[in-house]
Amino acid sequence: MKNFKKPNIIISRCIEHDNCRYDGHKISSDFVKNTKKYFNYITVCPEVEIGLPIPRNSLKIAFKNNNYEFVQNNTYNNYTEKIRIFSSNFLESITNVDGFILKNKSPSCGVKGVKIYLENGNPINQKTEGFFAKEVLKRFPNIPIEDEARLRNKRIKDHFLTKVYTLLDFKDTKYSKSIKELIEFHTKNKLLFMAYNQKQKDILGNIVGNYSKNFDNLIKYYELNLNLLLSRPPLTESNINVLMHIFGYVSRKLSKEEKELFIESLERYRNELECINIPIILLKSWIIRFDVDYLKKQTYFEPFPMELSDNSDLFKRDYWKE
Repeated sequence: MKNFKKPNIIISRCIEHDNCRYDGHKISSDFVKNTKKYFNYITVCPEVEIGLPIPRNSLKIAFKNNNYEFVQNNTYNNYTEKIRIFSSNFLESITNVDGFILKNKSPSCGVKGVKIYLENGNPINQKTEGFFAKEVLKRFPNIPIEDEARLRNKRIKDHFLTKVYTLLDFKDTKYSKSIKELIEFHTKNKLLFMAYNQKQKDILGNIVGNYSKNFDNLIKYYELNLNLLLSRPPLTESNINVLMHIFGYVSRKLSKEEKELFIESLERYRNELECINIPIILLKSWIIRFDVDYLKKQTYFEPFPMELSDNSDLFKRDYWKE
């Protein structure tokens, strides 16, 4: 079993940590409950930090005089400047963060889909990010950022976890200033990178292969393309291509029945009748049996702690199109 370092994740305090939501309640999240012993959570509630009480009148994003404003319902108090100053100061003080989990659709923390209202109280046909989240997205464009509702979707959750732990591992490689460690990092992630983006994987391989003794320039270019590679989750067909590629290492040693079982598991995965864990478990068992050392070291089989993996998929909707 692989040893994973604990990432530092900034989270909206109302998610499983404190009763600080506007109505005095706490938000439930199975994902956050399950990751508490794996993540170093750093909590923040921008609305409380700017001096608002618990409970409090809810807030909204209002469109007024061609500007977005952070306004409290009922009192109509305007806290735009306060939340902008807090967001800037807080994020400026951060020195080591590996990801964010923010409150879904919150006018302060919502990553996307936050309603905008006119002065008369009617919503407009447009949505945006919360004031704090907007500053997070601007300052940390390549760090994994999600809200707790989207993390109920297995594909989004797995991508978030994979990105968090891959970039955390890369951080150590980057600061090592060692071409040997970069080669090792790239080699063990080859199949994972193949699943994410074959073209970007090849670009990363060429960067490493054309090392010219200027590590600082090399690592900047590698990091740029690594972030591009990890910007979207793998497609089902990309995963199937990788699984078939791995299958090629062991297929000659398998019985006809074993081969048929694997191909059947792939088709069931393709048709959303089975999760990807089934063909992966089959492959892992054969890799161990035939002692394929190269494949044993591939992060594709365990990109994040296996205890955080599950077979649930509560939402079929494709959030990546929203």
